[in-house]
Amino acid sequence: MENLKLFFRRAQKKPLRFFLTILQISLGVLAAALIFNMHFGLVNMTDEAAQSLGEEYFSVEIYEEQIHDEMGWRSIGEHRLSTEALNTLLESPDIVSITSLQSSFMMIIQIENMLYQALGSYEATSSFADTIPLEFISGSFYTKLEEKEPKAVVSEALALTLFGTTDVVGKTIGIAHHRDTPAKDYLITGVFREPPLAITSMLGKIHLVHTPFSINSNESFHSFFVRANPQRVSSAKASISNLVLEECGPKATADIRDSKTTFDQFRQIIDNILKVLGVLAFFAVAVSSIGILSIMMVNILERDKEIGIRRSLGATQSAVFFQILLESMLISFLGGLLGLLLATIVTHLFDPATFFELLDIDFSLTQTGLDLKAALLSLLLACVVGGLFGIYPAYQGAKLSPVEALKE
Repeated sequence: MENLKLFFRRAQKKPLRFFLTILQISLGVLAAALIFNMHFGLVNMTDEAAQSLGEEYFSVEIYEEQIHDEMGWRSIGEHRLSTEALNTLLESPDIVSITSLQSSFMMIIQIENMLYQALGSYEATSSFADTIPLEFISGSFYTKLEEKEPKAVVSEALALTLFGTTDVVGKTIGIAHHRDTPAKDYLITGVFREPPLAITSMLGKIHLVHTPFSINSNESFHSFFVRANPQRVSSAKASISNLVLEECGPKATADIRDSKTTFDQFRQIIDNILKVLGVLAFFAVAVSSIGILSIMMVNILERDKEIGIRRSLGATQSAVFFQILLESMLISFLGGLLGLLLATIVTHLFDPATFFELLDIDFSLTQTGLDLKAALLSLLLACVVGGLFGIYPAYQGAKLSPVEALKE
């Protein structure tokens, strides 16, 4: 307790120096806290998202080989399953429903005389609604009887973009594959909320789903989405692999991905990024703590008489050493608290989703504020680094000779 009183008494004598040192440390802790907060937020988000959707939902892509080049990952040697083969799967008790997905990255939407390019557009049959969970805020998905009619459902975000309202059921939109082809009018039957992250992580964004331009019973598919019996997921995956082997031959591979697989891969990528950022966080705290080293060395030079008197009155070298070390850690602790206060303010004002937008990653954290684990880890890091930088000044102060110190 006496050491604490001495510490704060010295701080009152040099308030500006004391404040600037604490502020320097707080900036390093701020950087570390934000990085750790992002890490724990991502871990929590991926865990919650993976658990929000059972393993019975998964995507299937059939290919011969995957290569990676300047264009990213690409499947080559494409193989396909016929409509008849998919119907065979549906007869199995392992499978609840299957939907084939025909996505278009160049889908053109026409509203009056305005043209829009819609991302996240799919043409699908009514089985889409049975396979992929969508929550509708108005209307509903088109039925099997309506598959041959021009019907569509849109996301809440797309409805607001095109019409400025979500009250669009009964309105029509023009849809075309290309700018050069005439648009065909589709009746909007429903507006759905953004699908859960577990779904969009496998399929990408879903903003528009419409009935197929044409229905061909002889059509074949190299990718589709499956909803399996929750009690027979492993059996369902085995059935699909066996069917692909039987229909497409031994060279074909059925790439089966559920949300857990997707998030595990995503977390590996993010963990690698955050490891680098974690090293930067350590150096941020370390660089900011260099001020402790310089300030404590100056303090020792200013306090040599005090140290000499204490030593002459019986204080041991270890007592002086731990007193100076305690002061270093206290400065780090107070700087850490100020840094956490700044981090709390920043996390309430700054949306981490902006960071992912810069990386072209469409993820938003449900967590708001500063994570407790991130705060404690940042504070611990500050105290440890501050203690390390306080060892040398403490050693120099402890080895001062009482006689030499009093002469000074």
